[in-house]
Amino acid sequence: ALNLAAQCVSKQAGKPELAHLHGLCLLQAGLVEDARAALERAVYLAPEDNRIANTYGHALLAAGQTEYAAQHFYRSAQANAGTPDYWQDLAHALGALPVEVIRDRYAQALIDCLNVTEIKPKNAAIQARKLIKPFLTELHQHLVNGEFQSLQDWLLAKRASKNYQVFVALI
Repeated sequence: ALNLAAQCVSKQAGKPELAHLHGLCLLQAGLVEDARAALERAVYLAPEDNRIANTYGHALLAAGQTEYAAQHFYRSAQANAGTPDYWQDLAHALGALPVEVIRDRYAQALIDCLNVTEIKPKNAAIQARKLIKPFLTELHQHLVNGEFQSLQDWLLAKRASKNYQVFVALI
C-alpha cells in the first residue's frame, strides 16, 4: 500500500487526497517524519479539509509535537462538533501537555472538550483537575482567613482569572 500510494502521489502531486493517503500509509508504517511531511503537504493543498488536519495532528503527536497536534485536533473538533473521535484526539493531546500551557493557551479547548458528552475525555479531565487545584487551594485559604463573606463573593472577584472558566465548567 505504501509503494502504491507513493506512486500515485508522484504521478498526481497536486491531489490532497493522495497526499493524505500517502501520509496515512507512512504513519502506519512507523515512518513518522515522512508521514508528517506528506500530511503537511496535504494540509497545504487542502487547508479547509479537517479530516486531513486531524490526521496531520496524529503525525505531529507521533513526532512529539504535542502542542501543534492539539491545535490541529481542536480545529478539526470545532469544525466537526458532532465527531466524537476528533474530541477524543484533542483530549488525548491535552492530557500530554503541561498544565501551564493549557492554562495559558488551551483553557477554552479544555472547556469545550469537557463539555462534549459523547466522549469521556479522561486525559482532559485529569488536566482540568490539575489546573484548578491551585485555584481551589486559594479559595480554601481565603475562606479560612475570612477574606470573603461567601463563595459567591470570591467567585465574583476571580471572574477574570484564566482558571475561572475551567473551574465553572467542572462544577
